[in-house]
Amino acid sequence: MDRCSRCGREIGFIKRKDKKPLVVNKNPSHFIPDKSGDMYFIYDGEMRKGRIAQDGLRGYTLHNC
Repeated sequence: MDRCSRCGREIGFIKRKDKKPLVVNKNPSHFIPDKSGDMYFIYDGEMRKGRIAQDGLRGYTLHNC
């Protein structure tokens, strides 16, 4: 379990090919693609926009503190 050195919240990392890893919030969200939605990052670091749903794609939000 990794924790943010600033706020102490649990964080995770998404590895990306030839780039620095993304620092994301530990708990994933499920979302349905929607161009006007929020940003989510999927397992390979690809960014998708969507809105929260009970089921759908699993994505992570960036950790910004």
